Parts: sequence; C-alpha cells; structure tokens
Amino acid sequence: MIQVVHIAERLIAGVQIQTTCQDGAAIPAIHQLWQQVLQEKLLEQLPDKASNHLYSAYFYHNPNTISQYTYVIGCEVTNIDNIPTPFKTFTLPAGTYLHTQATGKAPEIVQQTWPKIWQKSKEDKLPFAYTVDFEVYTQGDYLGSDKKESMVEIYSSIKTS
Repeated sequence: MIQVVHIAERLIAGVQIQTTCQDGAAIPAIHQLWQQVLQEKLLEQLPDKASNHLYSAYFYHNPNTISQYTYVIGCEVTNIDNIPTPFKTFTLPAGTYLHTQATGKAPEIVQQTWPKIWQKSKEDKLPFAYTVDFEVYTQGDYLGSDKKESMVEIYSSIKTS
C-alpha cells in the first residue's frame, strides 16, 4: 500500500556519485557504486550508525531539471562529528513523502515498485517535490548480493501546497 507519511529529519553518511537519467547512464553508475560499497565493505567503517539499514538517496539539484542528481549509499547516523573520509554527510529533510514497502528479489522489486509510486502520485494529484527520494533496505541490498529477499521502504518527496 502506498500512503502519504510525514517524517522527521534524518542524517545519513555515505559515498556518492553524480549521475544523470539521460541515455540510461544512471543504472550502470548506480550498480557500480553498490558493487564498490559491498565488495569493499565501506559502510562497516562508519561510526555512530543508528542501525545497519542501508540507505540509497537521490538528491535533486534543481527541481526543474531532475535528470541530474547526486546518488548516495549510506547509513543513518546519530553523530556526524567523527565521519571519516571518503564519507560525506547528508540530510534527509523532514517533510511529506509517498511511502511504500516492498519485499522480493533485488533490484527487480525496486524497479517494479517505483512505477507504482509514480502512478499513485498522478492518480491522487500529489506532485513530486523533486528534493530527495530515498530507499531504506531493512533486509538485503540493492544488488541482492546476499541472495535473500530484500525488504525495502521507498520514500518520495511530494509537494504539500
């Protein structure tokens, strides 16, 4: 079920890439970043994690030009004072989001769920804010590397006025 939720601000720390939706460039770039994060066990180096849930976030630089964005893989943290290199910190802003949960084989389950969110936004006239969208992997990861079913929560920022 897709529903409107209000969330509090969250701080995440992670690694990032700049990418674009143009010419299908984002998918291989995102895959490569996930492979690097998982193979090098980068997130195990993060101090002060709020949980072991994995976050992936899409930060849009310009709501009028959503094709270019910063993609981040990280974890929610409770303190940003001791974040080592190569990690950067990001704020997932408090606000109103469309939210759903999905369980299944990754990355297919994520790729199958996003169009449902887009359809809900259109049907209910809930325009996207294009500030940040994010996924929280409460089990598994985007690549399904642990061969388990992934459980993911998906949040997409929406306009409230």
